[in-house]
Amino acid sequence: MYIRLLFGLITLVLLGCSAAWAQSPQPAGNPAGVVTLAQGNASLAPAGGPPRTAKVGDVVHEGDVLTTPGDGELHLVMQDTGFMALRSNSQFMVLSYKADGGEEDKGVFKLLKGGLRSITGWIGRFNPSAYQVRTNSATIGIRGTDHETRYIPEGSSEGEAGTYDKVYAGQTYITTPDGGATEVSPNQAGFVSHKPRERPRVLAQTPGFFRPGPHEAEIAKKHAEIQALIDQRRNERRKVISEKRMALVAARQHLKADFAQARAAHQQETLALKARFHTLTAQRETLQAQARAGEVGGAALRQRRRALVAEYAALERAYKEFTSRHKALQDSAAPTADGATSSPQDWRQSLRQDLQDVREKQQDLEAERASTRKEIEALQRQENQRVRRERKADRETGQASPD
Repeated sequence: MYIRLLFGLITLVLLGCSAAWAQSPQPAGNPAGVVTLAQGNASLAPAGGPPRTAKVGDVVHEGDVLTTPGDGELHLVMQDTGFMALRSNSQFMVLSYKADGGEEDKGVFKLLKGGLRSITGWIGRFNPSAYQVRTNSATIGIRGTDHETRYIPEGSSEGEAGTYDKVYAGQTYITTPDGGATEVSPNQAGFVSHKPRERPRVLAQTPGFFRPGPHEAEIAKKHAEIQALIDQRRNERRKVISEKRMALVAARQHLKADFAQARAAHQQETLALKARFHTLTAQRETLQAQARAGEVGGAALRQRRRALVAEYAALERAYKEFTSRHKALQDSAAPTADGATSSPQDWRQSLRQDLQDVREKQQDLEAERASTRKEIEALQRQENQRVRRERKADRETGQASPD
């Protein structure tokens, strides 16, 4: 019964884990930046979650959506030391971001409406091709820059619908899905319309909606400040990431060693239980042969029956202890939240091996239980027959039974 319950519980746990993994909210993606100014009723909506009021100190992750009302503005300090200012009546989303100081660093954003000024950090200097600001009509790429993108949706009274980009320092290029492209230099503004087959172009004049905001003097100083800090902050970030990776490797090795030790003890317990099963089987067979040959009497049979009942109870206790130790071993093999384990495939393989060990023990224990029950029943029948024979003999001879 306990074995069936164990396997039922394991099945329920596995099914429950699968359902939880499928239904649980998605974990936050890589951090992209920190809010340093939240003006007006600006909001932050985590990936897959409801919006909430944005406040200074909030960490913005991949998948998050930031929105500012007509009187709002949001400033972010990015992980690569870059800076972003989301203008009033705007909305943008962090599509993908990574700033570990390596070749895989990237920053991809989606401007859904309004304006976004961006001063790039080390991603713009060392991985410029991995930086993009996208809209519904175009993609803005950079070559290390300070620029401002504005997206005007169709039906707006602000100006012609499309994507605009003004460059303060460096250079940008505007591309469209059909292959159109144009480069934009400092103090220029580029534009591509929503209209089909329109090509990006540099405008003769900068549109009036690129007007300074209330914090423009402060923003204007940031380009030089950021450029001075890029190398130092990037090296610091690379050092931190390297230390974390080494700590993760050490933690994985330690966990693997602990799991190997627990698994070895588990296997030794399995072998000991099998040896005990074979010993009991041999003793039972010997006793059965003696009983058939008449070498053991009623007292010996009763004594053996009591011993078997006690052995059966001990077997039940041993099995409960085994299931408890197996649960501890299974828990020690479960992957942790920070990922400091072997791969999920390795963990599932280890769990399958453990389940196979349990199945082998199940077969042995069920066989031992069945044999023990049969032997107890056989001994009980022999004892009953002996008592009936003695009583019959007593009645025939008129003598009292010695029992």
